[in-house]
Amino acid sequence: MRTRTRYGGISTVLRRALEGRIGPLNFLILLGSLSSLLLLYISLHVHAESIMTRIDESRKRCDMLRDEKTTLMAERNELSKAERILPLVERFGMVPGSADQVHRVACYEPGGQGDVVEIHWAGGAPAASGGTVPARLSESR
Repeated sequence: MRTRTRYGGISTVLRRALEGRIGPLNFLILLGSLSSLLLLYISLHVHAESIMTRIDESRKRCDMLRDEKTTLMAERNELSKAERILPLVERFGMVPGSADQVHRVACYEPGGQGDVVEIHWAGGAPAASGGTVPARLSESR
């Protein structure tokens, strides 16, 4: 008496091919399909790994640039302090400009949407926008 054993998918196909129940052309087509699927899996895996490597490198570069930006902003804030600038100005003999020398001055908030925060004019009268303008310019408005 012969006992039947159950085989899984690929082993059944191989057994049938060896017994001659599957033709050689069908076997080659099946083998080509399986090898194509394997090559597709490998190529996609390699491609995904390269993308992940590029993402990691970009993330490291972004962190480095963020740290550098923080350092540069701290240095800029230190360099633009009045305690540092005023002695240098006095040493070079510089004096503030007069109202006749100023044509237009507007201060914008850094990183803002272009909204005027405050306008100052040297030695001028208060403007309608809350800043000050020179007397000769306020007449021309």
